[in-house]
Amino acid sequence: MNPDERPHPLLSQVPLVISPFYNPPKTVSLPYNYKSLPSQLPPSLLSSFDSTQGHIQALTNDASLLSSQMDQVLLHSHRNDYQAWLRHSTNQLAPGYFDTNLLLAMKKLSK
Repeated sequence: MNPDERPHPLLSQVPLVISPFYNPPKTVSLPYNYKSLPSQLPPSLLSSFDSTQGHIQALTNDASLLSSQMDQVLLHSHRNDYQAWLRHSTNQLAPGYFDTNLLLAMKKLSK
């Protein structure tokens, strides 16, 4: 045993007891008349699988398109909510700040 693999001293004092109610899984025996699976699928199943695959692909594309549209709507909604919150909090701190076009007095730089 490596020194890293040694059990904790406290755990080594606990005896390992198997519950009498525990039943380990038993192996399954197959009947003698068991038929094995075919090595290849019949063509009728393969054609239905291809059409089903096409339906799944179409549904996946629709879901991704809807997801991207919802992301844009939510982003726009969150942006509007944030701007409304910012305007409200700014009006609380400095009433009249957004009422005029004069926002900040800035010194003009000469060229």
